[in-house]
Amino acid sequence: MNRGAKSCENCSLHGRHGVEATQVYTGFSGETTFACNSCHADALGILEIMRRGKSFDGFGGATYDPARDKGRLNKQLCGVLDVMCDGEWRTLRQISDATGYPEASISARLRDVRKEWGDASMQSENLGEGLWRYRVLVRVAA
Repeated sequence: MNRGAKSCENCSLHGRHGVEATQVYTGFSGETTFACNSCHADALGILEIMRRGKSFDGFGGATYDPARDKGRLNKQLCGVLDVMCDGEWRTLRQISDATGYPEASISARLRDVRKEWGDASMQSENLGEGLWRYRVLVRVAA
């Protein structure tokens, strides 16, 4: 293992020690977990974590009222992630067609993903003439 490299926490739990971590996962509470390429496939998607009762608390803005908006926005985020968790490229229109949510809401939820999990969590690509496509790359370890 390289000097200063992190060990895979999942391998350590299974009795394998010294396996270099190549993936980093960040949870809702900011906790960080390290995993090797083999354990990457064992990581749970964000959606699975949310379905276990955790909710996203990173919503905000001048008009945001948690009592009024948090449940609705969490539902939208789950819907968008349910579609996007496969890592495939999609336009806002394609995500809207799959979820039934307005494109502006989807764009906001994609910004929430990037805001919470960083720029590497989502890729965007300009297809020209104002059309963009997106894919979500975040995985979260349990």
